[in-house]
Amino acid sequence: MSVCMSCLDEECFLCMEPTSEGETCCCQGTFGRLSMIGSLMEPVTLGSDSTQLTRGVGRPKMSGSDMRNAVQAGRARAEDIAPIDEETMCEWAMLLNAGGGIEPIVGCEGNLATDRHHGPDKSTLNNNPGINLHRICAKCHNRWHYRNDDYYEKERPADNGPYLPIAERGTCHPHDRITQATGAQVVESNKWWSLPVPGRAPFRSWDAPPVEATLPI
Repeated sequence: MSVCMSCLDEECFLCMEPTSEGETCCCQGTFGRLSMIGSLMEPVTLGSDSTQLTRGVGRPKMSGSDMRNAVQAGRARAEDIAPIDEETMCEWAMLLNAGGGIEPIVGCEGNLATDRHHGPDKSTLNNNPGINLHRICAKCHNRWHYRNDDYYEKERPADNGPYLPIAERGTCHPHDRITQATGAQVVESNKWWSLPVPGRAPFRSWDAPPVEATLPI
């Protein structure tokens, strides 16, 4: 069996030659800790009413170092899955309900992508491109976190598993990559964000709902 240098160093979470499914390393976890965190790799899904979650069971609680490794593993895999170059466009540009979560935002007017974003499931192990892993501009990234972070627990789950908003605080919508915003809606959104916080009207989501049935998290 051919084993890469990362696996030989017992750093399977940085495997240079993962399987085609992207869920396990080239040594199948025999040289390091991926056998322990591999069970965390399945994506989270929402039920038909967007409130019921499918979560893994029986996951061991991680130590602090293993938790950091699991977070790093997800981010390293995200870099491979969603590369960003100097011509990559923000994937949320001109979307009406970008990012999902409790309060989706109106996307930008067409900026270059600079950031990778996990959401509405903030677990870095949920690397479902275009659904939970997004290449977006800093403006969209900051706006989404500003509107949504308070709906989440402050700490990640102990196993770096699904990290979704607290159910009692509202409905968690999936990212809607279909519904387009009009130019006027993008202008109105930018105008709202440009106002000083005390002068802003209450934040409102747009009337068009996210396309929940066809876009699971």
